[in-house]
Amino acid sequence: MITKYGNNVLTFNNRFINFQSVVTQPYTQLNTIATYLRNYMSDFRNPNFYTYRLDGSGFFISDGGLDMYDSGNITTPWLSTGVAYTGITQYSLAAYPSAITYTNTASTIIDTDFYYVSLGYVQYNVTQNATYHPLTVIGTRSNLGRPVGWQIGGDSGADGGGILASGLIYNGTNLSGFTTYAFFRETYNASDPSNCIDTNEWNTTCCISCYCCCPTL
Repeated sequence: MITKYGNNVLTFNNRFINFQSVVTQPYTQLNTIATYLRNYMSDFRNPNFYTYRLDGSGFFISDGGLDMYDSGNITTPWLSTGVAYTGITQYSLAAYPSAITYTNTASTIIDTDFYYVSLGYVQYNVTQNATYHPLTVIGTRSNLGRPVGWQIGGDSGADGGGILASGLIYNGTNLSGFTTYAFFRETYNASDPSNCIDTNEWNTTCCISCYCCCPTL
């Protein structure tokens, strides 16, 4: 959870971050936030965390381990055009022209004014290095009045079975000065392992959105 203190200090999951300029312009400080948060990735993993494999490319997860993803987890920002990329088609540049890559660990611009940065990515090789798990990306826009958030494409891995659950954790709730939205979506009780996603958004005069990939077994 992000909490704001005055104009220049906020916390993420109780970790303090000091800013050199006001927090109402987070797009200028995504690298600062990401650098800080990378020191605490282990704190974001619960005791039963499953170290899923990053065995596709920087754009998708091929299997994830235990037949979980089926070339899923293709992430695109909410675009200013309103075009949706949420189908089950496997990744290609033609199918997902605005997809982000999890390998971009420095602030990157897409869709004119959407800035994003990954907290880290280590490709699977025999065993998965969990240093940067859960796979997390933060993003924001430099202009007001434009969409901030994530849309997910590709196969969830459930092979058409199981029960889909989704819901709002926060819906416009004011938390320490931030208008907060948090959403989850998961598939469970499937014969084939599947996965869940969690997205969080915090708004002052600009938004930071966090996308986190969290498989379920």
